[in-house]
Amino acid sequence: LLEKNKVDALLFSDIAVKVLVDQLKLSVKTIYAPETLLTNYYDIELLKDNGVSGCVISKDIPYNEMAAIASKVKNYCYLRVFGEVLISYSKRRFVSIYLNKYQQYKDGYYLQEENRDIKMPLVEKESGFWLYGYMLHSLDKIKEIVASDYAGIIFDQVFMDDLYQLEVVKIYHEVINGN
Repeated sequence: LLEKNKVDALLFSDIAVKVLVDQLKLSVKTIYAPETLLTNYYDIELLKDNGVSGCVISKDIPYNEMAAIASKVKNYCYLRVFGEVLISYSKRRFVSIYLNKYQQYKDGYYLQEENRDIKMPLVEKESGFWLYGYMLHSLDKIKEIVASDYAGIIFDQVFMDDLYQLEVVKIYHEVINGN
């Protein structure tokens, strides 16, 4: 199925995916993309030593630290440049418990702290609860990012439809090309 659909890489957050790829002897790149775990060079070097093809650096550390990590393992690390930032995940279904009724909650549900103006989107499914914070965007640094030592950039479209996502990619492409 992967070959038929010309899949050449798998982006994953569960290390068991890499184990399965190895067991099944699949010829695809494996790119480890946890939400927050990759914050230092040593963890990334360990992944590389264990045959992982690439990784996504945590978006939760300062950009200068991301660049320093990427410079030590050139063309290995990917960087998220656009998308909703995941703040929290739990296997508990908080909304269902609060409303005393299970269903999927994904459109129009937010948490808002009483002392902040920001509304944080939330998604709840049978498998758990995800809380998102702000929208990450890197237009102001994108030229620097593509000129540096990253293997690539990632656009996260958790709340966007495909047409919106393609429009965002087009805007980034225009900025990269000086428009």
